[in-house]
Amino acid sequence: MLKTKKFRRLLAALLAVLMLSVCIPTMAFANEGGNALTQVVGVNYWDVENNAPVSEGKVSVAADANNVNTSTFTDIPEGYELVWTGDLQINDGWVWVEVRPTKTVRIIWAIDNGDAADFANGNADTYTQALTWKHINDDIAMPELKLADGYKLAGWAVNGKTSEYWDADLATANVGDRYVEDENGGTISITANVVTSTTPVTPPTDGGNGDTVTVTATPAPDEHPDIAEGIANGTWGAAPTAAPDAAAVSVPQTSDDLPLGALILVVVVAAGAIVGLTVLRKREQ
Repeated sequence: MLKTKKFRRLLAALLAVLMLSVCIPTMAFANEGGNALTQVVGVNYWDVENNAPVSEGKVSVAADANNVNTSTFTDIPEGYELVWTGDLQINDGWVWVEVRPTKTVRIIWAIDNGDAADFANGNADTYTQALTWKHINDDIAMPELKLADGYKLAGWAVNGKTSEYWDADLATANVGDRYVEDENGGTISITANVVTSTTPVTPPTDGGNGDTVTVTATPAPDEHPDIAEGIANGTWGAAPTAAPDAAAVSVPQTSDDLPLGALILVVVVAAGAIVGLTVLRKREQ
């Protein structure tokens, strides 16, 4: 009789193991049925000094999170720093992050004959334009000149990493990698070459280092407004896109890595235990 009780307890334990093995995968699969554990939040980096968007990124946070901490950002645009640090509120799947430029390229505009011309924007014969890091490869409008009678613009002398000479009819140009780097970004000087109307226009043969390049004029695209003005007043640049698509929300794996063979073995053993219990009961009856 004692052996029978012990055998029953053993079989009961095996049956309990069977029930537990069935419940474990059920619990693991529960998260796959609907609620994701994380959500992908869009990050909009906004230049507060120029009142313009810089770039967009994304970050993964808990599904029930209402805030994102700035310490989790890994895609802060080059040449910018965060204005604020800490928790930022999520609004419609986005966080707006204020940044400011830490690097700029300073364009030193000048006129080599200040008595014969001034810049049409109100500056005399020299001024500095700060170009944020984002726009160093964008086309900017060449400044207009107010020329005295009997004078004309022969071209633009450019001094940066190398020396170049740009055509007088050039409507737009970009800095690219022509600037000389420094700890704050870089500098480049672009000087208007103003000559008398009777002077033949001949590009210099040497800009000082033997690397003179002549850039000929190309018409400005008709579909674009004055890009330089747009950069200055903060209207240039695309508006933020819509919130990330719900399909992009990641659903993590359930971490249910129990071996299938072990589960099958447990089921077989437990099933045998049930059969054994049934046989014992019939014999006792």
